[in-house]
Amino acid sequence: MASSMTQLAQLPLPDGYECLLPDLEDCLRFTPVKHIHADGAVTVEYAPDGYYLENDIWSLHHFLQIEQFRSLAQEPWATAQSYSIRFLFVQDSLNLEAKFVFHQMVFLDRWALSATFTAVRSALSRLAKFVNEHHPEISSFEEMQSETFQQEYVRYLSGLGLATFYEEPGRKGFKKSSNLAIPSVIYNHLQELIREKHFSSLGTNLWKEDAWNISCFEKFGLKTPKSSCVKTISFTGIKSRHFRALLKRYLREKLMAGSLQWSTAHAKSVYLRAFLNFVHEQHDDWTDLCGLSRQDTLAYLKRLSMYASMELPSKRCDCNPRHYPKSMLSQIRTFLMDLQIMEYPEAPAVPALQLIRHDDTKGYTSSVSGAIKYLPDHVLDQFFSHISLFPEKYYPIVLTMYYTGLRVSDALELKWECLIRIDGTYWIETYVWKTQTIDHRSPITDEFAKILQSYIDESKAVSNADNNPHHFIFVNYRGIRKGQPYSAHALKDALNRFAVQADIRDENGNLFHFKNHAFRHTFSVKMINNGADIITVMQLLAHATPKMTLAYAKLLDSTKREAFERVIKAGVFSFSSGTGQEITYRGDAPQSLLDNLWQRHKLEAVDTPYGTCLQRKNGRCSFAKQPPCLTCNDGKPCRDLCIGALPSDAEKYDILIDSASRLVDMAQKNGRDDMAKENRSILSLLQGIREVLSDGGIIYGRMERLEGGDGNV
Repeated sequence: MASSMTQLAQLPLPDGYECLLPDLEDCLRFTPVKHIHADGAVTVEYAPDGYYLENDIWSLHHFLQIEQFRSLAQEPWATAQSYSIRFLFVQDSLNLEAKFVFHQMVFLDRWALSATFTAVRSALSRLAKFVNEHHPEISSFEEMQSETFQQEYVRYLSGLGLATFYEEPGRKGFKKSSNLAIPSVIYNHLQELIREKHFSSLGTNLWKEDAWNISCFEKFGLKTPKSSCVKTISFTGIKSRHFRALLKRYLREKLMAGSLQWSTAHAKSVYLRAFLNFVHEQHDDWTDLCGLSRQDTLAYLKRLSMYASMELPSKRCDCNPRHYPKSMLSQIRTFLMDLQIMEYPEAPAVPALQLIRHDDTKGYTSSVSGAIKYLPDHVLDQFFSHISLFPEKYYPIVLTMYYTGLRVSDALELKWECLIRIDGTYWIETYVWKTQTIDHRSPITDEFAKILQSYIDESKAVSNADNNPHHFIFVNYRGIRKGQPYSAHALKDALNRFAVQADIRDENGNLFHFKNHAFRHTFSVKMINNGADIITVMQLLAHATPKMTLAYAKLLDSTKREAFERVIKAGVFSFSSGTGQEITYRGDAPQSLLDNLWQRHKLEAVDTPYGTCLQRKNGRCSFAKQPPCLTCNDGKPCRDLCIGALPSDAEKYDILIDSASRLVDMAQKNGRDDMAKENRSILSLLQGIREVLSDGGIIYGRMERLEGGDGNV
């Protein structure tokens, strides 16, 4: 079967691998029996069992007698026929390696028993027959990783009429079939398992290894979303050992300082590997980057441009060839600047901004012209009209992103306790990985709360400390990701398979390509288009600054901007310059002024009974309370303000009370406690004034000016 794990092919096994071979045999001398207790707790008993070492043919019947697998005995695949796995390589060392991998992957719940005794079993039998007939001298799966062996095996399988590669719907490129992938699958898992034993038993310096796996680095406090498929950072592709050591040290410092997340460090290792290998090709005697010149970076820009235009489109269906060189150069410039700021002795002597100038990427676009960043209505209509074809397990995750704007990693990691109720309304409370926000709250409707609660109840009913120790709602109960949420990669694949099956098309008639993040963009655009201000959207999205949220303002429908400009141009637009000079525009306001006013309107606008206030800073008016006429006298109405002299004053305060009540409700629903508190005090003041008016009184602070007057102050 094709491996879903991060590929580790060609990674050298750790030093001392030979001394670990007896440990492989020791593992095969036990059956890990898992006991799941009534309260959901799990204990494991290692029962001595010589079955796995003594037998080269493992029967499914043996496994179905073990406690954790007994429930599978009645499944159709298990009753159809008597399955067995045959370890029949001529070389005993191959049988030992394969047995160790099968034993560990099954008992660690990383392989489902059904797949192990069907597809994997068949692929192993074909591989053994080929190796015994054509390469009986091979003694390790590592020897099967050469390109020559792979080509021979492709011809062998093709001669049997078996598929060797296949194309996944909605994705470019080809994947190996289960038959062709089995040599690398076993080898990769062998390395992974041996490394786990090596790291845990020998206490090696993990930072010096050429493969970093997040599971081994959690002791340093490093974490990554469990929904991420990015687990391993590999440095073996870096040809120069000096550059390899440099990149390791750089990423280590950034990770330990908390300035990089694991997935970002992985991405940096990929594009910096390409750059460092290019430098090594040009200067194979270099041990540092001190001599890096402007000519070197210009040559690399040429390489990037050629790759982006000629090779990238065939590898990624969502690529942007015009943006790729700009993005890569920007990342490399940051790396070089960091080396200089951190005073690395290997840093270039020439300043990074001279090596890679800002105008080097002039003319490269930031995005593909006409690219869809969010889901337009015609795509959403197609999506929901064919929703019966979409995998049911992923449907609530898509709804969560659509209704809350959560990133896919945060939506996938929702836990049982995420659903809370405050003042009669439902909220989702979760941790936001990117901004490291604790207890971020997103309001949801009662209807969606009921849907989410049903999935929580289903998860609780089938979960225990073995299959769901972290209480995730959307979790894998078996297989290689047992106890972890669905992966973001699997969700995107499901969406694009669905697009093919439902024939979802974009506005140009092309097959639509889904991205998980598009649902977050869609939420943001709909919020803004329906009147939410940028500050509110910023808080709902857990953005660190308004600047991040302003990107969504550019996606507003053009009709709103046009309406805004019509209002401004229809009348006299005037303001004071601060010097007492009045400035007016009658329909000929400069475009730059309109742009600034529109952005300011979306960033800071607050509805008040007197108009739209654009003065707000961080959600507050600098006068502390609104309106100033009622609060400028030490929190009381202005002494020169007379309230109640006219019958219409009571109607005015009914309107003001209604407006203030709405502001309080809106602030509470959006989690703006500061705004709710401020407007609640205003509401109390307005209600107090209205009570005086209801009793027939008036309010005036200078009653001494009225001869014989009487009233309530």
